[in-house]
Amino acid sequence: MSSTAAPVMAGDPLAQITCEDGDPICITSMPFDSMWKQMHAAASLEANKESAPSWLADCKSTAICIYCTDVLLNVPTVSHGVLDPTAAVNPGAAGAAGATCIANGYGTCCTGADGATDAACCAGAAGSCTITAGVPSGDFIQNAPGDSCTIGSSAACVVRAPNFNWRDALYGAKNSTTAWGTSNYVSMVADEDGVGPNLWADSFTGVCAPTSVSCTGTGGTMKVGNGATRCMGEVVTTELDYYVSPDEVAKNPECIAPVSVDSGNINYNKRCANSRAGDSVQNFVSGTDLNAGVSAVLANNDDLDCDTADTTSLGDVYEITPSTVWADIINNFTRFDTPAKEALPYCEEAVNDHVALDANCKEYSQQTDIEKNSFYANCDNCNNPFAPFTFSVPGPEVGYRQCLNFWYGHMGQCSGSSDACKDVFQIGRAHV
Repeated sequence: MSSTAAPVMAGDPLAQITCEDGDPICITSMPFDSMWKQMHAAASLEANKESAPSWLADCKSTAICIYCTDVLLNVPTVSHGVLDPTAAVNPGAAGAAGATCIANGYGTCCTGADGATDAACCAGAAGSCTITAGVPSGDFIQNAPGDSCTIGSSAACVVRAPNFNWRDALYGAKNSTTAWGTSNYVSMVADEDGVGPNLWADSFTGVCAPTSVSCTGTGGTMKVGNGATRCMGEVVTTELDYYVSPDEVAKNPECIAPVSVDSGNINYNKRCANSRAGDSVQNFVSGTDLNAGVSAVLANNDDLDCDTADTTSLGDVYEITPSTVWADIINNFTRFDTPAKEALPYCEEAVNDHVALDANCKEYSQQTDIEKNSFYANCDNCNNPFAPFTFSVPGPEVGYRQCLNFWYGHMGQCSGSSDACKDVFQIGRAHV
């Protein structure tokens, strides 16, 4: 099925199109794989209808789940490298003391990852290079500066597009050094409490996702959370009665929230591990209503200490990555990761189309308590016509963090499989 290409049809009545010689845009055939996601999305729309036949059930999904998988999986698990021979060898003029290769006009070496070099190659003689394992290079330099490489394969392979762990932009990462002017952020692998076990599917809250993916170099196999991803608030607020009888997700004490969103505050985007907004509120007990006359208690612009009365949660201080940072990382990443690059615009469109439908984002007052405490409560935070959500362009800090939380939580609830839906349409099935 995946090897079949269908001719492109147009007009009324439909007729196969023809292309003029040399037309770089005209396409006469489309491989099945290039169209399958669109077909799956169309089948999913039908499968989600109450009138859908039972045989279509395996296609039930959402456009977000269908189009965003490569973005979800590749960004945290893949880093892209580029060959920088100067990291492994010492270029210089021919015969220069200490030089390990002959420098070319760019000040680098015509060298392979194994450190071998070729003077004729540096001189630009076509077809003269046999640098890597004796394989002729033709008219180009094998393993030349700028060539892609696998991280860890050689000292000459440096990171060009680092990966990014989604949870760092939601739960935060631990800064493992206290030295002024230095930082070493470590993505935490420990799970944080989810919402609605046995009602929501167990979501992913660990470093990588999902469990079927091996996360080499990023903390090992992903941890599985207990229930759905928790809701994302705005900021811990000290206003009296702010968290009493919440009428919007920002006021829900069960949500995750940093203690400050003021970039000039020392606690900007910081929170304590395993904490919720209500943990800084007097007499807060998760799952119970707050009485009138209570407010959050925080030291004003002092270093957050998660082992003091700043919060009832004891543990590490986490720093949530701002959207201005993670958007730049993803923008760079999707320049070099082809599956994520191709999926990104469709994924973004799927998110914005999904949240624009009232049926997909219920009013906060119409949500169940479990929905209010989960990622679902952030659905409406994505519906901003003045700043549509994107992964690779920074936007409103709080709104983007909340929308990212909705997307990440939604992906944790995806079910079914692409292959199962394909099988529905195989010739030989009773309904085909």
